[in-house]
This record gives sequence, C-alpha cells and structure tokens, in this order.
Amino acid sequence: MSSDRKIAITLSQWERHLILKYGYPWESLKDQLTEFRNQKRDRVVAFSSLDLEMVTGDLSRTINHGEADGYEEELDAIATMLENYVR
Repeated sequence: MSSDRKIAITLSQWERHLILKYGYPWESLKDQLTEFRNQKRDRVVAFSSLDLEMVTGDLSRTINHGEADGYEEELDAIATMLENYVR
C-alpha cells in the first residue's frame, strides 16, 4: 500500500479522542483529529497507510504495556478496525 494514498475513515468523537490520547498520531493526522475534537458527530478522517500502521501499532503497544487506563477493549476495537484498512 502506498504511503501517500489517503484512506477516508469515519470516526466517532470517542474514537478520535482515544486515538489522540493513545495512538500518538503524527502531526498531519493529529491536526485533523484536533480540528474535530469538540464535534460530537462522526467525522471523516484521512489516514495515509503509514498513519494507519503507526496508530495501529501504538494502540496495540499501549494495550500490551498496560497503559490503556481501562480502555483496552475500546482501543482493541479501534486497532482492529484500522487493521482492516491496512490489509
């Protein structure tokens, strides 16, 4: 998958919050997530394939290192959803 290809993914406000907090997104993705931070409705966020791989890896690392603050199931669900776009 080309790293400059953008993939549009619809995320809820909660999913965006968790990715910002636990996914350690790069600046371009972080800017999008921050821009929509206070919007309660679902928003489409453009991910590059590299963004998807990095965020998925960071969410998994957060879970595996016991740093998920009780949100393991939510983070796992987001990581699984994002992994499906990587394939």
